[in-house]
Amino acid sequence: DGVPGIGNIASFSIDITHALTYFVRLYLSDSTEDKIINGAMGLITIGTSFIPGAGNGANILAKKSIKSILKETPDAIMKLSMKLGISKKTGFFLQKAKWKYCIWLALAKIFSDKLIDLIMYVITTLNDIKPKIEGSEILNGINYMVDFLNEMKDYTHIAIQLSKEMDKPTLR
Repeated sequence: DGVPGIGNIASFSIDITHALTYFVRLYLSDSTEDKIINGAMGLITIGTSFIPGAGNGANILAKKSIKSILKETPDAIMKLSMKLGISKKTGFFLQKAKWKYCIWLALAKIFSDKLIDLIMYVITTLNDIKPKIEGSEILNGINYMVDFLNEMKDYTHIAIQLSKEMDKPTLR
């Protein structure tokens, strides 16, 4: 009764559109917490768009991870990095805006060693759809996210190391 796979194509299109709205909200936001939530949710939405049904579970996990990471202070994260022997690299990581390192830590908690694959997929997807976008705010949101991803991708291994240790009671 229909075209096979049309539901997945429609779902993918909706997910991409939804992710773009998060990127525009990130771009326009002044609040650190709003930047963290919109950035992480947009990346998770677009990053899981190719896995039917996976986005909902990842979004729930993301909200939990974001809340736990927002509670952590840069001092607590730095102490953990000293314990792990990565304090010099973590110092550069924490010099980024709070919303940037919080998004990266939340994504690392969710995707762990698959984070770099997710980031490369998102960068490729956004670069593929940029020529099709005409709205300036949407294009600004996409460019803002691609710049952020390119800036932060070198810190992926640090975020993964930290995120694996963050829920352990020794952090506090």
